[in-house]
Amino acid sequence: MRIILVIIYLLTLTACPHNVQTTSGKAYLAQYPTESNYQQASADNSEWRDIDAEVRAAAAVEPQLKFPARFGIAKIVNGDLAPMTQSELDLWGKARDSLGTQFGEFVPISPLIAEMVVGQTAPSTSKNRLHNVIRKIRLGAARQHLDAVLLYEVYGKSSRSSNFLSLMDLTIVGAYITPGQSLDAEGYAKALLLDVRNGYPYGTAEGVATQAGISTRVGSGARQRALYDATILEATERLIDSLQKMFWELKQQLS
Repeated sequence: MRIILVIIYLLTLTACPHNVQTTSGKAYLAQYPTESNYQQASADNSEWRDIDAEVRAAAAVEPQLKFPARFGIAKIVNGDLAPMTQSELDLWGKARDSLGTQFGEFVPISPLIAEMVVGQTAPSTSKNRLHNVIRKIRLGAARQHLDAVLLYEVYGKSSRSSNFLSLMDLTIVGAYITPGQSLDAEGYAKALLLDVRNGYPYGTAEGVATQAGISTRVGSGARQRALYDATILEATERLIDSLQKMFWELKQQLS
Protein backbone atom coordinates (compact mmCIF):
# COMPACT_ATOMS: atom_id res chain seq x y z
CA MET A 1 0.00 0.00 0.00
CA ARG A 2 2.80 2.41 0.88
CA ILE A 3 4.53 1.78 -2.45
CA ILE A 4 1.30 2.47 -4.33
CA LEU A 5 0.86 5.77 -2.46
CA VAL A 6 4.38 6.88 -3.38
CA ILE A 7 3.80 6.02 -7.03
CA ILE A 8 0.51 7.95 -6.98
CA TYR A 9 2.18 10.98 -5.44
CA LEU A 10 4.94 10.96 -8.05
CA LEU A 11 2.38 10.69 -10.84
CA THR A 12 0.67 13.85 -9.65
CA LEU A 13 3.95 15.76 -9.95
CA THR A 14 4.21 15.24 -13.70
CA ALA A 15 3.59 18.07 -16.13
CA CYS A 16 0.73 16.28 -17.90
CA PRO A 17 -2.75 17.47 -16.85
CA HIS A 18 -3.92 13.86 -16.52
CA ASN A 19 -2.67 10.27 -16.59
CA VAL A 20 -4.55 7.01 -17.13
CA GLN A 21 -3.61 3.49 -16.00
CA THR A 22 -5.31 0.26 -17.11
CA THR A 23 -2.39 -2.18 -17.02
CA SER A 24 -2.66 -5.70 -15.58
CA GLY A 25 -0.71 -6.67 -12.49
CA LYS A 26 -0.76 -10.31 -13.53
CA ALA A 27 0.74 -9.49 -16.94
CA TYR A 28 3.31 -7.21 -15.29
CA LEU A 29 4.50 -9.90 -12.87
CA ALA A 30 4.57 -12.54 -15.63
CA GLN A 31 7.53 -10.72 -17.21
CA TYR A 32 9.71 -11.35 -14.17
CA PRO A 33 11.09 -14.43 -12.35
CA THR A 34 8.72 -16.63 -10.40
CA GLU A 35 8.30 -16.41 -6.63
CA SER A 36 10.64 -19.37 -6.06
CA ASN A 37 13.37 -17.74 -8.15
CA TYR A 38 12.95 -14.54 -6.18
CA GLN A 39 13.36 -16.40 -2.92
CA GLN A 40 16.46 -18.22 -4.15
CA ALA A 41 18.09 -15.06 -5.51
CA SER A 42 17.55 -13.16 -2.28
CA ALA A 43 18.06 -16.03 0.19
CA ASP A 44 21.17 -14.42 1.64
CA ASN A 45 19.61 -11.00 2.04
CA SER A 46 16.45 -10.85 4.14
CA GLU A 47 16.04 -7.11 3.58
CA TRP A 48 15.92 -7.48 -0.20
CA ARG A 49 13.63 -10.48 0.15
CA ASP A 50 11.16 -8.36 2.12
CA ILE A 51 11.29 -5.59 -0.51
CA ASP A 52 10.76 -8.13 -3.29
CA ALA A 53 7.66 -9.43 -1.54
CA GLU A 54 6.30 -5.91 -1.05
CA VAL A 55 6.88 -5.06 -4.72
CA ARG A 56 5.07 -8.19 -5.88
CA ALA A 57 2.17 -7.51 -3.50
CA ALA A 58 1.92 -3.91 -4.70
CA ALA A 59 1.90 -4.96 -8.36
CA ALA A 60 -0.63 -7.79 -7.93
CA VAL A 61 -3.73 -5.71 -8.64
CA GLU A 62 -6.09 -5.71 -11.61
CA PRO A 63 -8.34 -3.04 -13.13
CA GLN A 64 -11.94 -4.13 -12.57
CA LEU A 65 -13.88 -0.95 -13.31
CA LYS A 66 -16.80 -1.27 -15.72
CA PHE A 67 -18.98 1.52 -17.09
CA PRO A 68 -21.52 2.66 -16.06
CA ALA A 69 -20.32 2.68 -12.45
CA ARG A 70 -20.96 4.38 -9.14
CA PHE A 71 -18.25 6.97 -8.46
CA GLY A 72 -17.63 8.73 -5.19
CA ILE A 73 -16.18 12.24 -4.94
CA ALA A 74 -14.07 13.01 -1.88
CA LYS A 75 -12.54 16.40 -1.15
CA ILE A 76 -9.38 16.56 0.97
CA VAL A 77 -8.37 19.78 2.74
CA ASN A 78 -5.46 20.01 5.18
CA GLY A 79 -5.00 16.25 5.06
CA ASP A 80 -8.56 15.25 5.94
CA LEU A 81 -11.93 14.62 4.31
CA ALA A 82 -13.92 17.85 4.00
CA PRO A 83 -17.41 18.82 2.77
CA MET A 84 -17.71 20.47 -0.65
CA THR A 85 -18.98 24.03 -1.05
CA GLN A 86 -22.09 24.72 -3.09
CA SER A 87 -19.93 26.26 -5.84
CA GLU A 88 -17.90 23.05 -6.04
CA LEU A 89 -21.04 20.91 -6.09
CA ASP A 90 -22.30 23.01 -9.00
CA LEU A 91 -19.06 22.43 -10.93
CA TRP A 92 -19.22 18.68 -10.36
CA GLY A 93 -22.89 18.71 -11.38
CA LYS A 94 -22.05 20.37 -14.69
CA ALA A 95 -19.31 17.81 -15.32
CA ARG A 96 -21.71 14.96 -14.58
CA ASP A 97 -24.23 16.37 -17.05
CA SER A 98 -21.51 16.85 -19.65
CA LEU A 99 -20.24 13.27 -19.34
CA GLY A 100 -23.75 11.81 -19.48
CA THR A 101 -25.29 8.70 -18.00
CA GLN A 102 -23.00 6.34 -19.93
CA PHE A 103 -20.35 6.87 -17.24
CA GLY A 104 -22.72 6.23 -14.34
CA GLU A 105 -23.46 8.08 -11.10
CA PHE A 106 -21.33 10.56 -9.17
CA VAL A 107 -21.98 10.66 -5.42
CA PRO A 108 -20.24 12.89 -2.82
CA ILE A 109 -18.54 10.91 -0.05
CA SER A 110 -20.22 11.84 3.21
CA PRO A 111 -17.67 12.82 5.91
CA LEU A 112 -20.24 11.77 8.52
CA ILE A 113 -20.64 8.26 7.04
CA ALA A 114 -16.87 7.89 6.66
CA GLU A 115 -16.27 8.85 10.30
CA MET A 116 -19.01 6.49 11.43
CA VAL A 117 -17.53 3.53 9.53
CA VAL A 118 -13.99 4.26 10.76
CA GLY A 119 -15.34 4.32 14.31
CA GLN A 120 -16.76 0.82 13.84
CA THR A 121 -13.49 -0.70 12.56
CA ALA A 122 -10.16 -1.40 14.21
CA PRO A 123 -8.07 1.76 14.65
CA SER A 124 -5.38 2.32 12.06
CA THR A 125 -1.86 1.65 13.31
CA SER A 126 -0.33 3.87 10.64
CA LYS A 127 1.10 7.25 11.57
CA ASN A 128 0.99 8.29 7.92
CA ARG A 129 -1.68 10.96 7.50
CA LEU A 130 -2.20 10.26 3.80
CA HIS A 131 -2.66 6.54 4.46
CA ASN A 132 -5.24 7.24 7.16
CA VAL A 133 -7.36 9.64 5.11
CA ILE A 134 -7.38 7.26 2.11
CA ARG A 135 -8.38 4.44 4.46
CA LYS A 136 -11.24 6.55 5.81
CA ILE A 137 -12.43 7.50 2.32
CA ARG A 138 -12.30 3.91 1.01
CA LEU A 139 -14.25 2.65 4.01
CA GLY A 140 -16.85 5.40 3.62
CA ALA A 141 -17.11 4.70 -0.11
CA ALA A 142 -17.55 0.98 0.59
CA ARG A 143 -20.40 1.74 2.99
CA GLN A 144 -22.03 3.81 0.23
CA HIS A 145 -21.51 0.85 -2.18
CA LEU A 146 -19.38 2.81 -4.65
CA ASP A 147 -17.17 1.20 -7.28
CA ALA A 148 -14.43 3.82 -7.43
CA VAL A 149 -13.71 7.04 -5.62
CA LEU A 150 -12.31 10.28 -6.99
CA LEU A 151 -10.12 11.82 -4.29
CA TYR A 152 -9.19 15.43 -4.91
CA GLU A 153 -7.06 17.70 -2.76
CA VAL A 154 -7.11 21.50 -2.90
CA TYR A 155 -4.51 23.81 -1.45
CA GLY A 156 -2.81 27.09 -2.22
CA LYS A 157 -1.30 30.27 -0.89
CA SER A 158 -1.96 34.01 -1.01
CA SER A 159 0.03 37.14 -0.24
CA ARG A 160 -0.52 40.85 0.29
CA SER A 161 2.08 43.55 -0.25
CA SER A 162 2.26 47.33 -0.49
CA ASN A 163 2.52 48.98 -3.90
CA PHE A 164 3.56 52.50 -4.98
CA LEU A 165 0.20 53.91 -3.82
CA SER A 166 0.66 52.64 -0.29
CA LEU A 167 1.94 56.01 0.93
CA MET A 168 -1.68 57.14 0.92
CA ASP A 169 -2.43 54.38 3.43
CA LEU A 170 -0.90 56.63 6.06
CA THR A 171 -3.87 58.95 5.76
CA ILE A 172 -7.30 58.09 7.12
CA VAL A 173 -9.10 58.76 3.84
CA GLY A 174 -6.39 57.13 1.75
CA ALA A 175 -6.62 53.88 3.73
CA TYR A 176 -10.27 53.61 2.66
CA ILE A 177 -10.11 54.71 -0.97
CA THR A 178 -6.55 54.18 -2.29
CA PRO A 179 -5.70 50.70 -3.72
CA GLY A 180 -2.30 50.62 -2.07
CA GLN A 181 -2.25 46.83 -1.52
CA SER A 182 -1.36 44.27 -4.20
CA LEU A 183 -2.91 40.82 -3.79
CA ASP A 184 -1.73 37.51 -5.26
CA ALA A 185 -3.08 33.98 -4.91
CA GLU A 186 -2.17 30.53 -6.23
CA GLY A 187 -4.51 27.54 -6.20
CA TYR A 188 -3.79 23.86 -6.81
CA ALA A 189 -6.14 20.91 -7.20
CA LYS A 190 -4.96 17.32 -7.72
CA ALA A 191 -7.06 14.19 -8.05
CA LEU A 192 -6.74 10.42 -8.00
CA LEU A 193 -9.33 7.90 -9.23
CA LEU A 194 -9.04 4.85 -6.98
CA ASP A 195 -10.86 1.51 -7.02
CA VAL A 196 -12.69 1.16 -3.72
CA ARG A 197 -12.36 -2.63 -3.47
CA ASN A 198 -8.74 -3.31 -4.44
CA GLY A 199 -7.07 0.13 -4.46
CA TYR A 200 -6.22 0.11 -8.17
CA PRO A 201 -5.21 3.66 -9.32
CA TYR A 202 -7.02 4.37 -12.60
CA GLY A 203 -5.71 7.85 -13.17
CA THR A 204 -4.57 11.21 -11.88
CA ALA A 205 -5.29 14.78 -12.92
CA GLU A 206 -4.50 18.30 -11.81
CA GLY A 207 -5.55 21.91 -12.15
CA VAL A 208 -3.62 25.10 -11.37
CA ALA A 209 -4.77 28.71 -11.19
CA THR A 210 -3.28 32.08 -10.27
CA GLN A 211 -5.05 35.38 -9.69
CA ALA A 212 -4.00 38.90 -8.77
CA GLY A 213 -5.79 42.01 -7.58
CA ILE A 214 -5.52 45.27 -5.71
CA SER A 215 -7.20 46.51 -2.55
CA THR A 216 -7.41 49.39 -0.15
CA ARG A 217 -5.66 48.83 3.16
CA VAL A 218 -8.97 48.77 5.01
CA GLY A 219 -10.65 45.47 4.14
CA SER A 220 -7.55 44.02 2.44
CA GLY A 221 -7.58 40.92 4.65
CA ALA A 222 -11.12 39.98 3.62
CA ARG A 223 -10.34 40.67 -0.05
CA GLN A 224 -7.23 38.50 0.18
CA ARG A 225 -9.29 35.61 1.54
CA ALA A 226 -11.90 36.13 -1.18
CA LEU A 227 -9.21 36.10 -3.87
CA TYR A 228 -7.76 32.90 -2.39
CA ASP A 229 -11.17 31.19 -2.42
CA ALA A 230 -11.79 32.29 -6.02
CA THR A 231 -8.40 30.94 -7.07
CA ILE A 232 -9.02 27.58 -5.39
CA LEU A 233 -12.39 27.34 -7.16
CA GLU A 234 -10.76 28.15 -10.52
CA ALA A 235 -8.12 25.46 -9.93
CA THR A 236 -10.92 23.00 -9.13
CA GLU A 237 -12.72 23.94 -12.34
CA ARG A 238 -9.56 23.32 -14.36
CA LEU A 239 -9.08 20.02 -12.56
CA ILE A 240 -12.60 18.93 -13.49
CA ASP A 241 -11.98 19.84 -17.14
CA SER A 242 -8.89 17.62 -17.09
CA LEU A 243 -10.79 14.83 -15.33
CA GLN A 244 -13.45 14.75 -18.02
CA LYS A 245 -10.75 14.08 -20.61
CA MET A 246 -9.29 11.43 -18.30
CA PHE A 247 -12.68 9.68 -18.00
CA TRP A 248 -13.13 9.55 -21.77
CA GLU A 249 -9.65 8.11 -22.25
CA LEU A 250 -10.17 5.61 -19.42
CA LYS A 251 -13.49 4.45 -20.83
CA GLN A 252 -11.92 3.93 -24.23
CA GLN A 253 -9.05 1.86 -22.83
CA LEU A 254 -11.20 -0.26 -20.54
CA SER A 255 -13.70 -1.03 -23.27
